[in-house]
Amino acid sequence: GSVKQFSTKTQPCEYDSSMLCAPALLNATFTTVAFVLGALTSVLSGFLGMKIATYANARTTLEAGRGVGKAFIVAFLWICYGISSRSKWAFGAL
Repeated sequence: GSVKQFSTKTQPCEYDSSMLCAPALLNATFTTVAFVLGALTSVLSGFLGMKIATYANARTTLEAGRGVGKAFIVAFLWICYGISSRSKWAFGAL
């Protein structure tokens, strides 16, 4: 809920005075923590995604010297690996 000022005490809500709203400082703290956790998980997932993509690219390039068919198979398998590993990480199975 919203309160009129940046307070540290529970106050009646602006939209319904019969209800009490949480202190603004508490709301600000939760918002800050959620933002920082979101930023950290975004950085981590981006880092892991780039690591997997770079490694897969190098493997595909090495296999391309042996033929286009082998390079395609390696690239396809690494795409599947990247998708499955990120989804496992996202759902907490890793």
